[in-house]
Order: sequence, then structure tokens, then C-alpha cells
Amino acid sequence: FSTQLNGVINSAGMSGGGASLLITGQSALPTGPGGTFVAQNDDVLFAGMKNQPVFSYYGGDGAQLAPNTDISTVAGQTVIRQIRTVRINLNLLGGSADQQTGMKPSAALGAIAKASNCSMYAGPFAPFPKITGC
Repeated sequence: FSTQLNGVINSAGMSGGGASLLITGQSALPTGPGGTFVAQNDDVLFAGMKNQPVFSYYGGDGAQLAPNTDISTVAGQTVIRQIRTVRINLNLLGGSADQQTGMKPSAALGAIAKASNCSMYAGPFAPFPKITGC
């Protein structure tokens, strides 16, 4: 069993100011038919993969809901009650470069889970009206 996952590069909102974390390291890119390679920072090469959140939340109407909600507030509890779908997206970057291409291998893994989310807050009585789908 493992308690960690190495090489996850999508980190939207995890750095200061809501930015993504820096991807350290370099990959070697072939420059042409001559077989020479040029080093390129992995942060630049894989920039498109790092700005996606690991978890995304969607309501019954398919609209994306705000992450990082404080569920100790009434507004936060309202958002939690609306969640019907959770999307998990892992963008992974290998630690070693391919010997032929000079690039580090990358992979995108994802899954979607749908739930009715009929929690104790979804009752048919006030102050919690029945939620569609429960």
C-alpha cells in the first residue's frame, strides 16, 4: 500500500495568490534531424497540464460549483447540498526522461462520480427544502 502519489503536476490554486505550483526540472527537446537536444524547463513544457484542479464539483444542472467552500457557514452548506457530480483529474509527470525523445512521460487520469447527495440537509421540511434528484 502507498500513502502518497508522486508526480502530480496539476495544482490550480495551491500556490500563493491562487496560482499553480512550480514544476521543477528540465526535459531535453530534439531541435531537428541533426539529433541535437535543447534543455527546456518542465514548468513551461507542461504548463497546460498544471492549471487544472484535481477535484471539480458540479450541481444537478451541470454547472461547476465553487471549490474550497467553508462548510461551517450556511452558504457553504448550501453549496455542499448542491453537489451532484465530482470529477477527479490527475495529471502525472514521470521522474525520468525517455532516452530516445528526451521528454519526461506524462499521463492524464480522470474519473467522474455521480451521487444523489441526499444528505440530512435535503429533507422535505423547512428550513431545508427537498432538492431535485433526492
